[in-house]
Amino acid sequence: CIRDRTHSCLEGFQRMWGFGISFIEAASYGVGSIGGQEGGARDAIDDGKTGLICDGENINSIYETIIKFFENDKLINNALKLHSEGKISEAKNSYQDLIKNGISDPRVFTNLGVIFQSENDYEKSVKLYKKSIILFPESHEAYSNLSRILLETGQYDLAETYLIKVINLKTDFLME
Repeated sequence: CIRDRTHSCLEGFQRMWGFGISFIEAASYGVGSIGGQEGGARDAIDDGKTGLICDGENINSIYETIIKFFENDKLINNALKLHSEGKISEAKNSYQDLIKNGISDPRVFTNLGVIFQSENDYEKSVKLYKKSIILFPESHEAYSNLSRILLETGQYDLAETYLIKVINLKTDFLME
């Protein structure tokens, strides 16, 4: 149940785990995790990027970290909602604030990249898409958007490389 955030959150507090493979699996789906400082969680979670680390022996630390985890998610969802409602300027500001405050969610980087791409600011878009890909290497959206910029700027060979990656990630891509 990797996509279930509650499940991912609670797994980290089991001290018996050697290496936190479930955290790696969650991150591969773009799902953040919360883990304790002991055991494999510390090695598997990039604190503040792929999840949050807390003192798994301290109930207050666990509680505060869970609250922060879901508050971050609420802020991200608010920015995504603004974007989907066509409130582009507000969404852009929200995405930039999230990044400035250290939130590293691939959706934030991809969607801010889309905004900059629509403004023909390809340099910023490329950086944002590449950051999204680093955070979530399975992001066919980031690869697809990046390939479009490369096509528009005449970098055909590189665009082809990214399009092949999109097709490999999302085999029904050509049907869309």
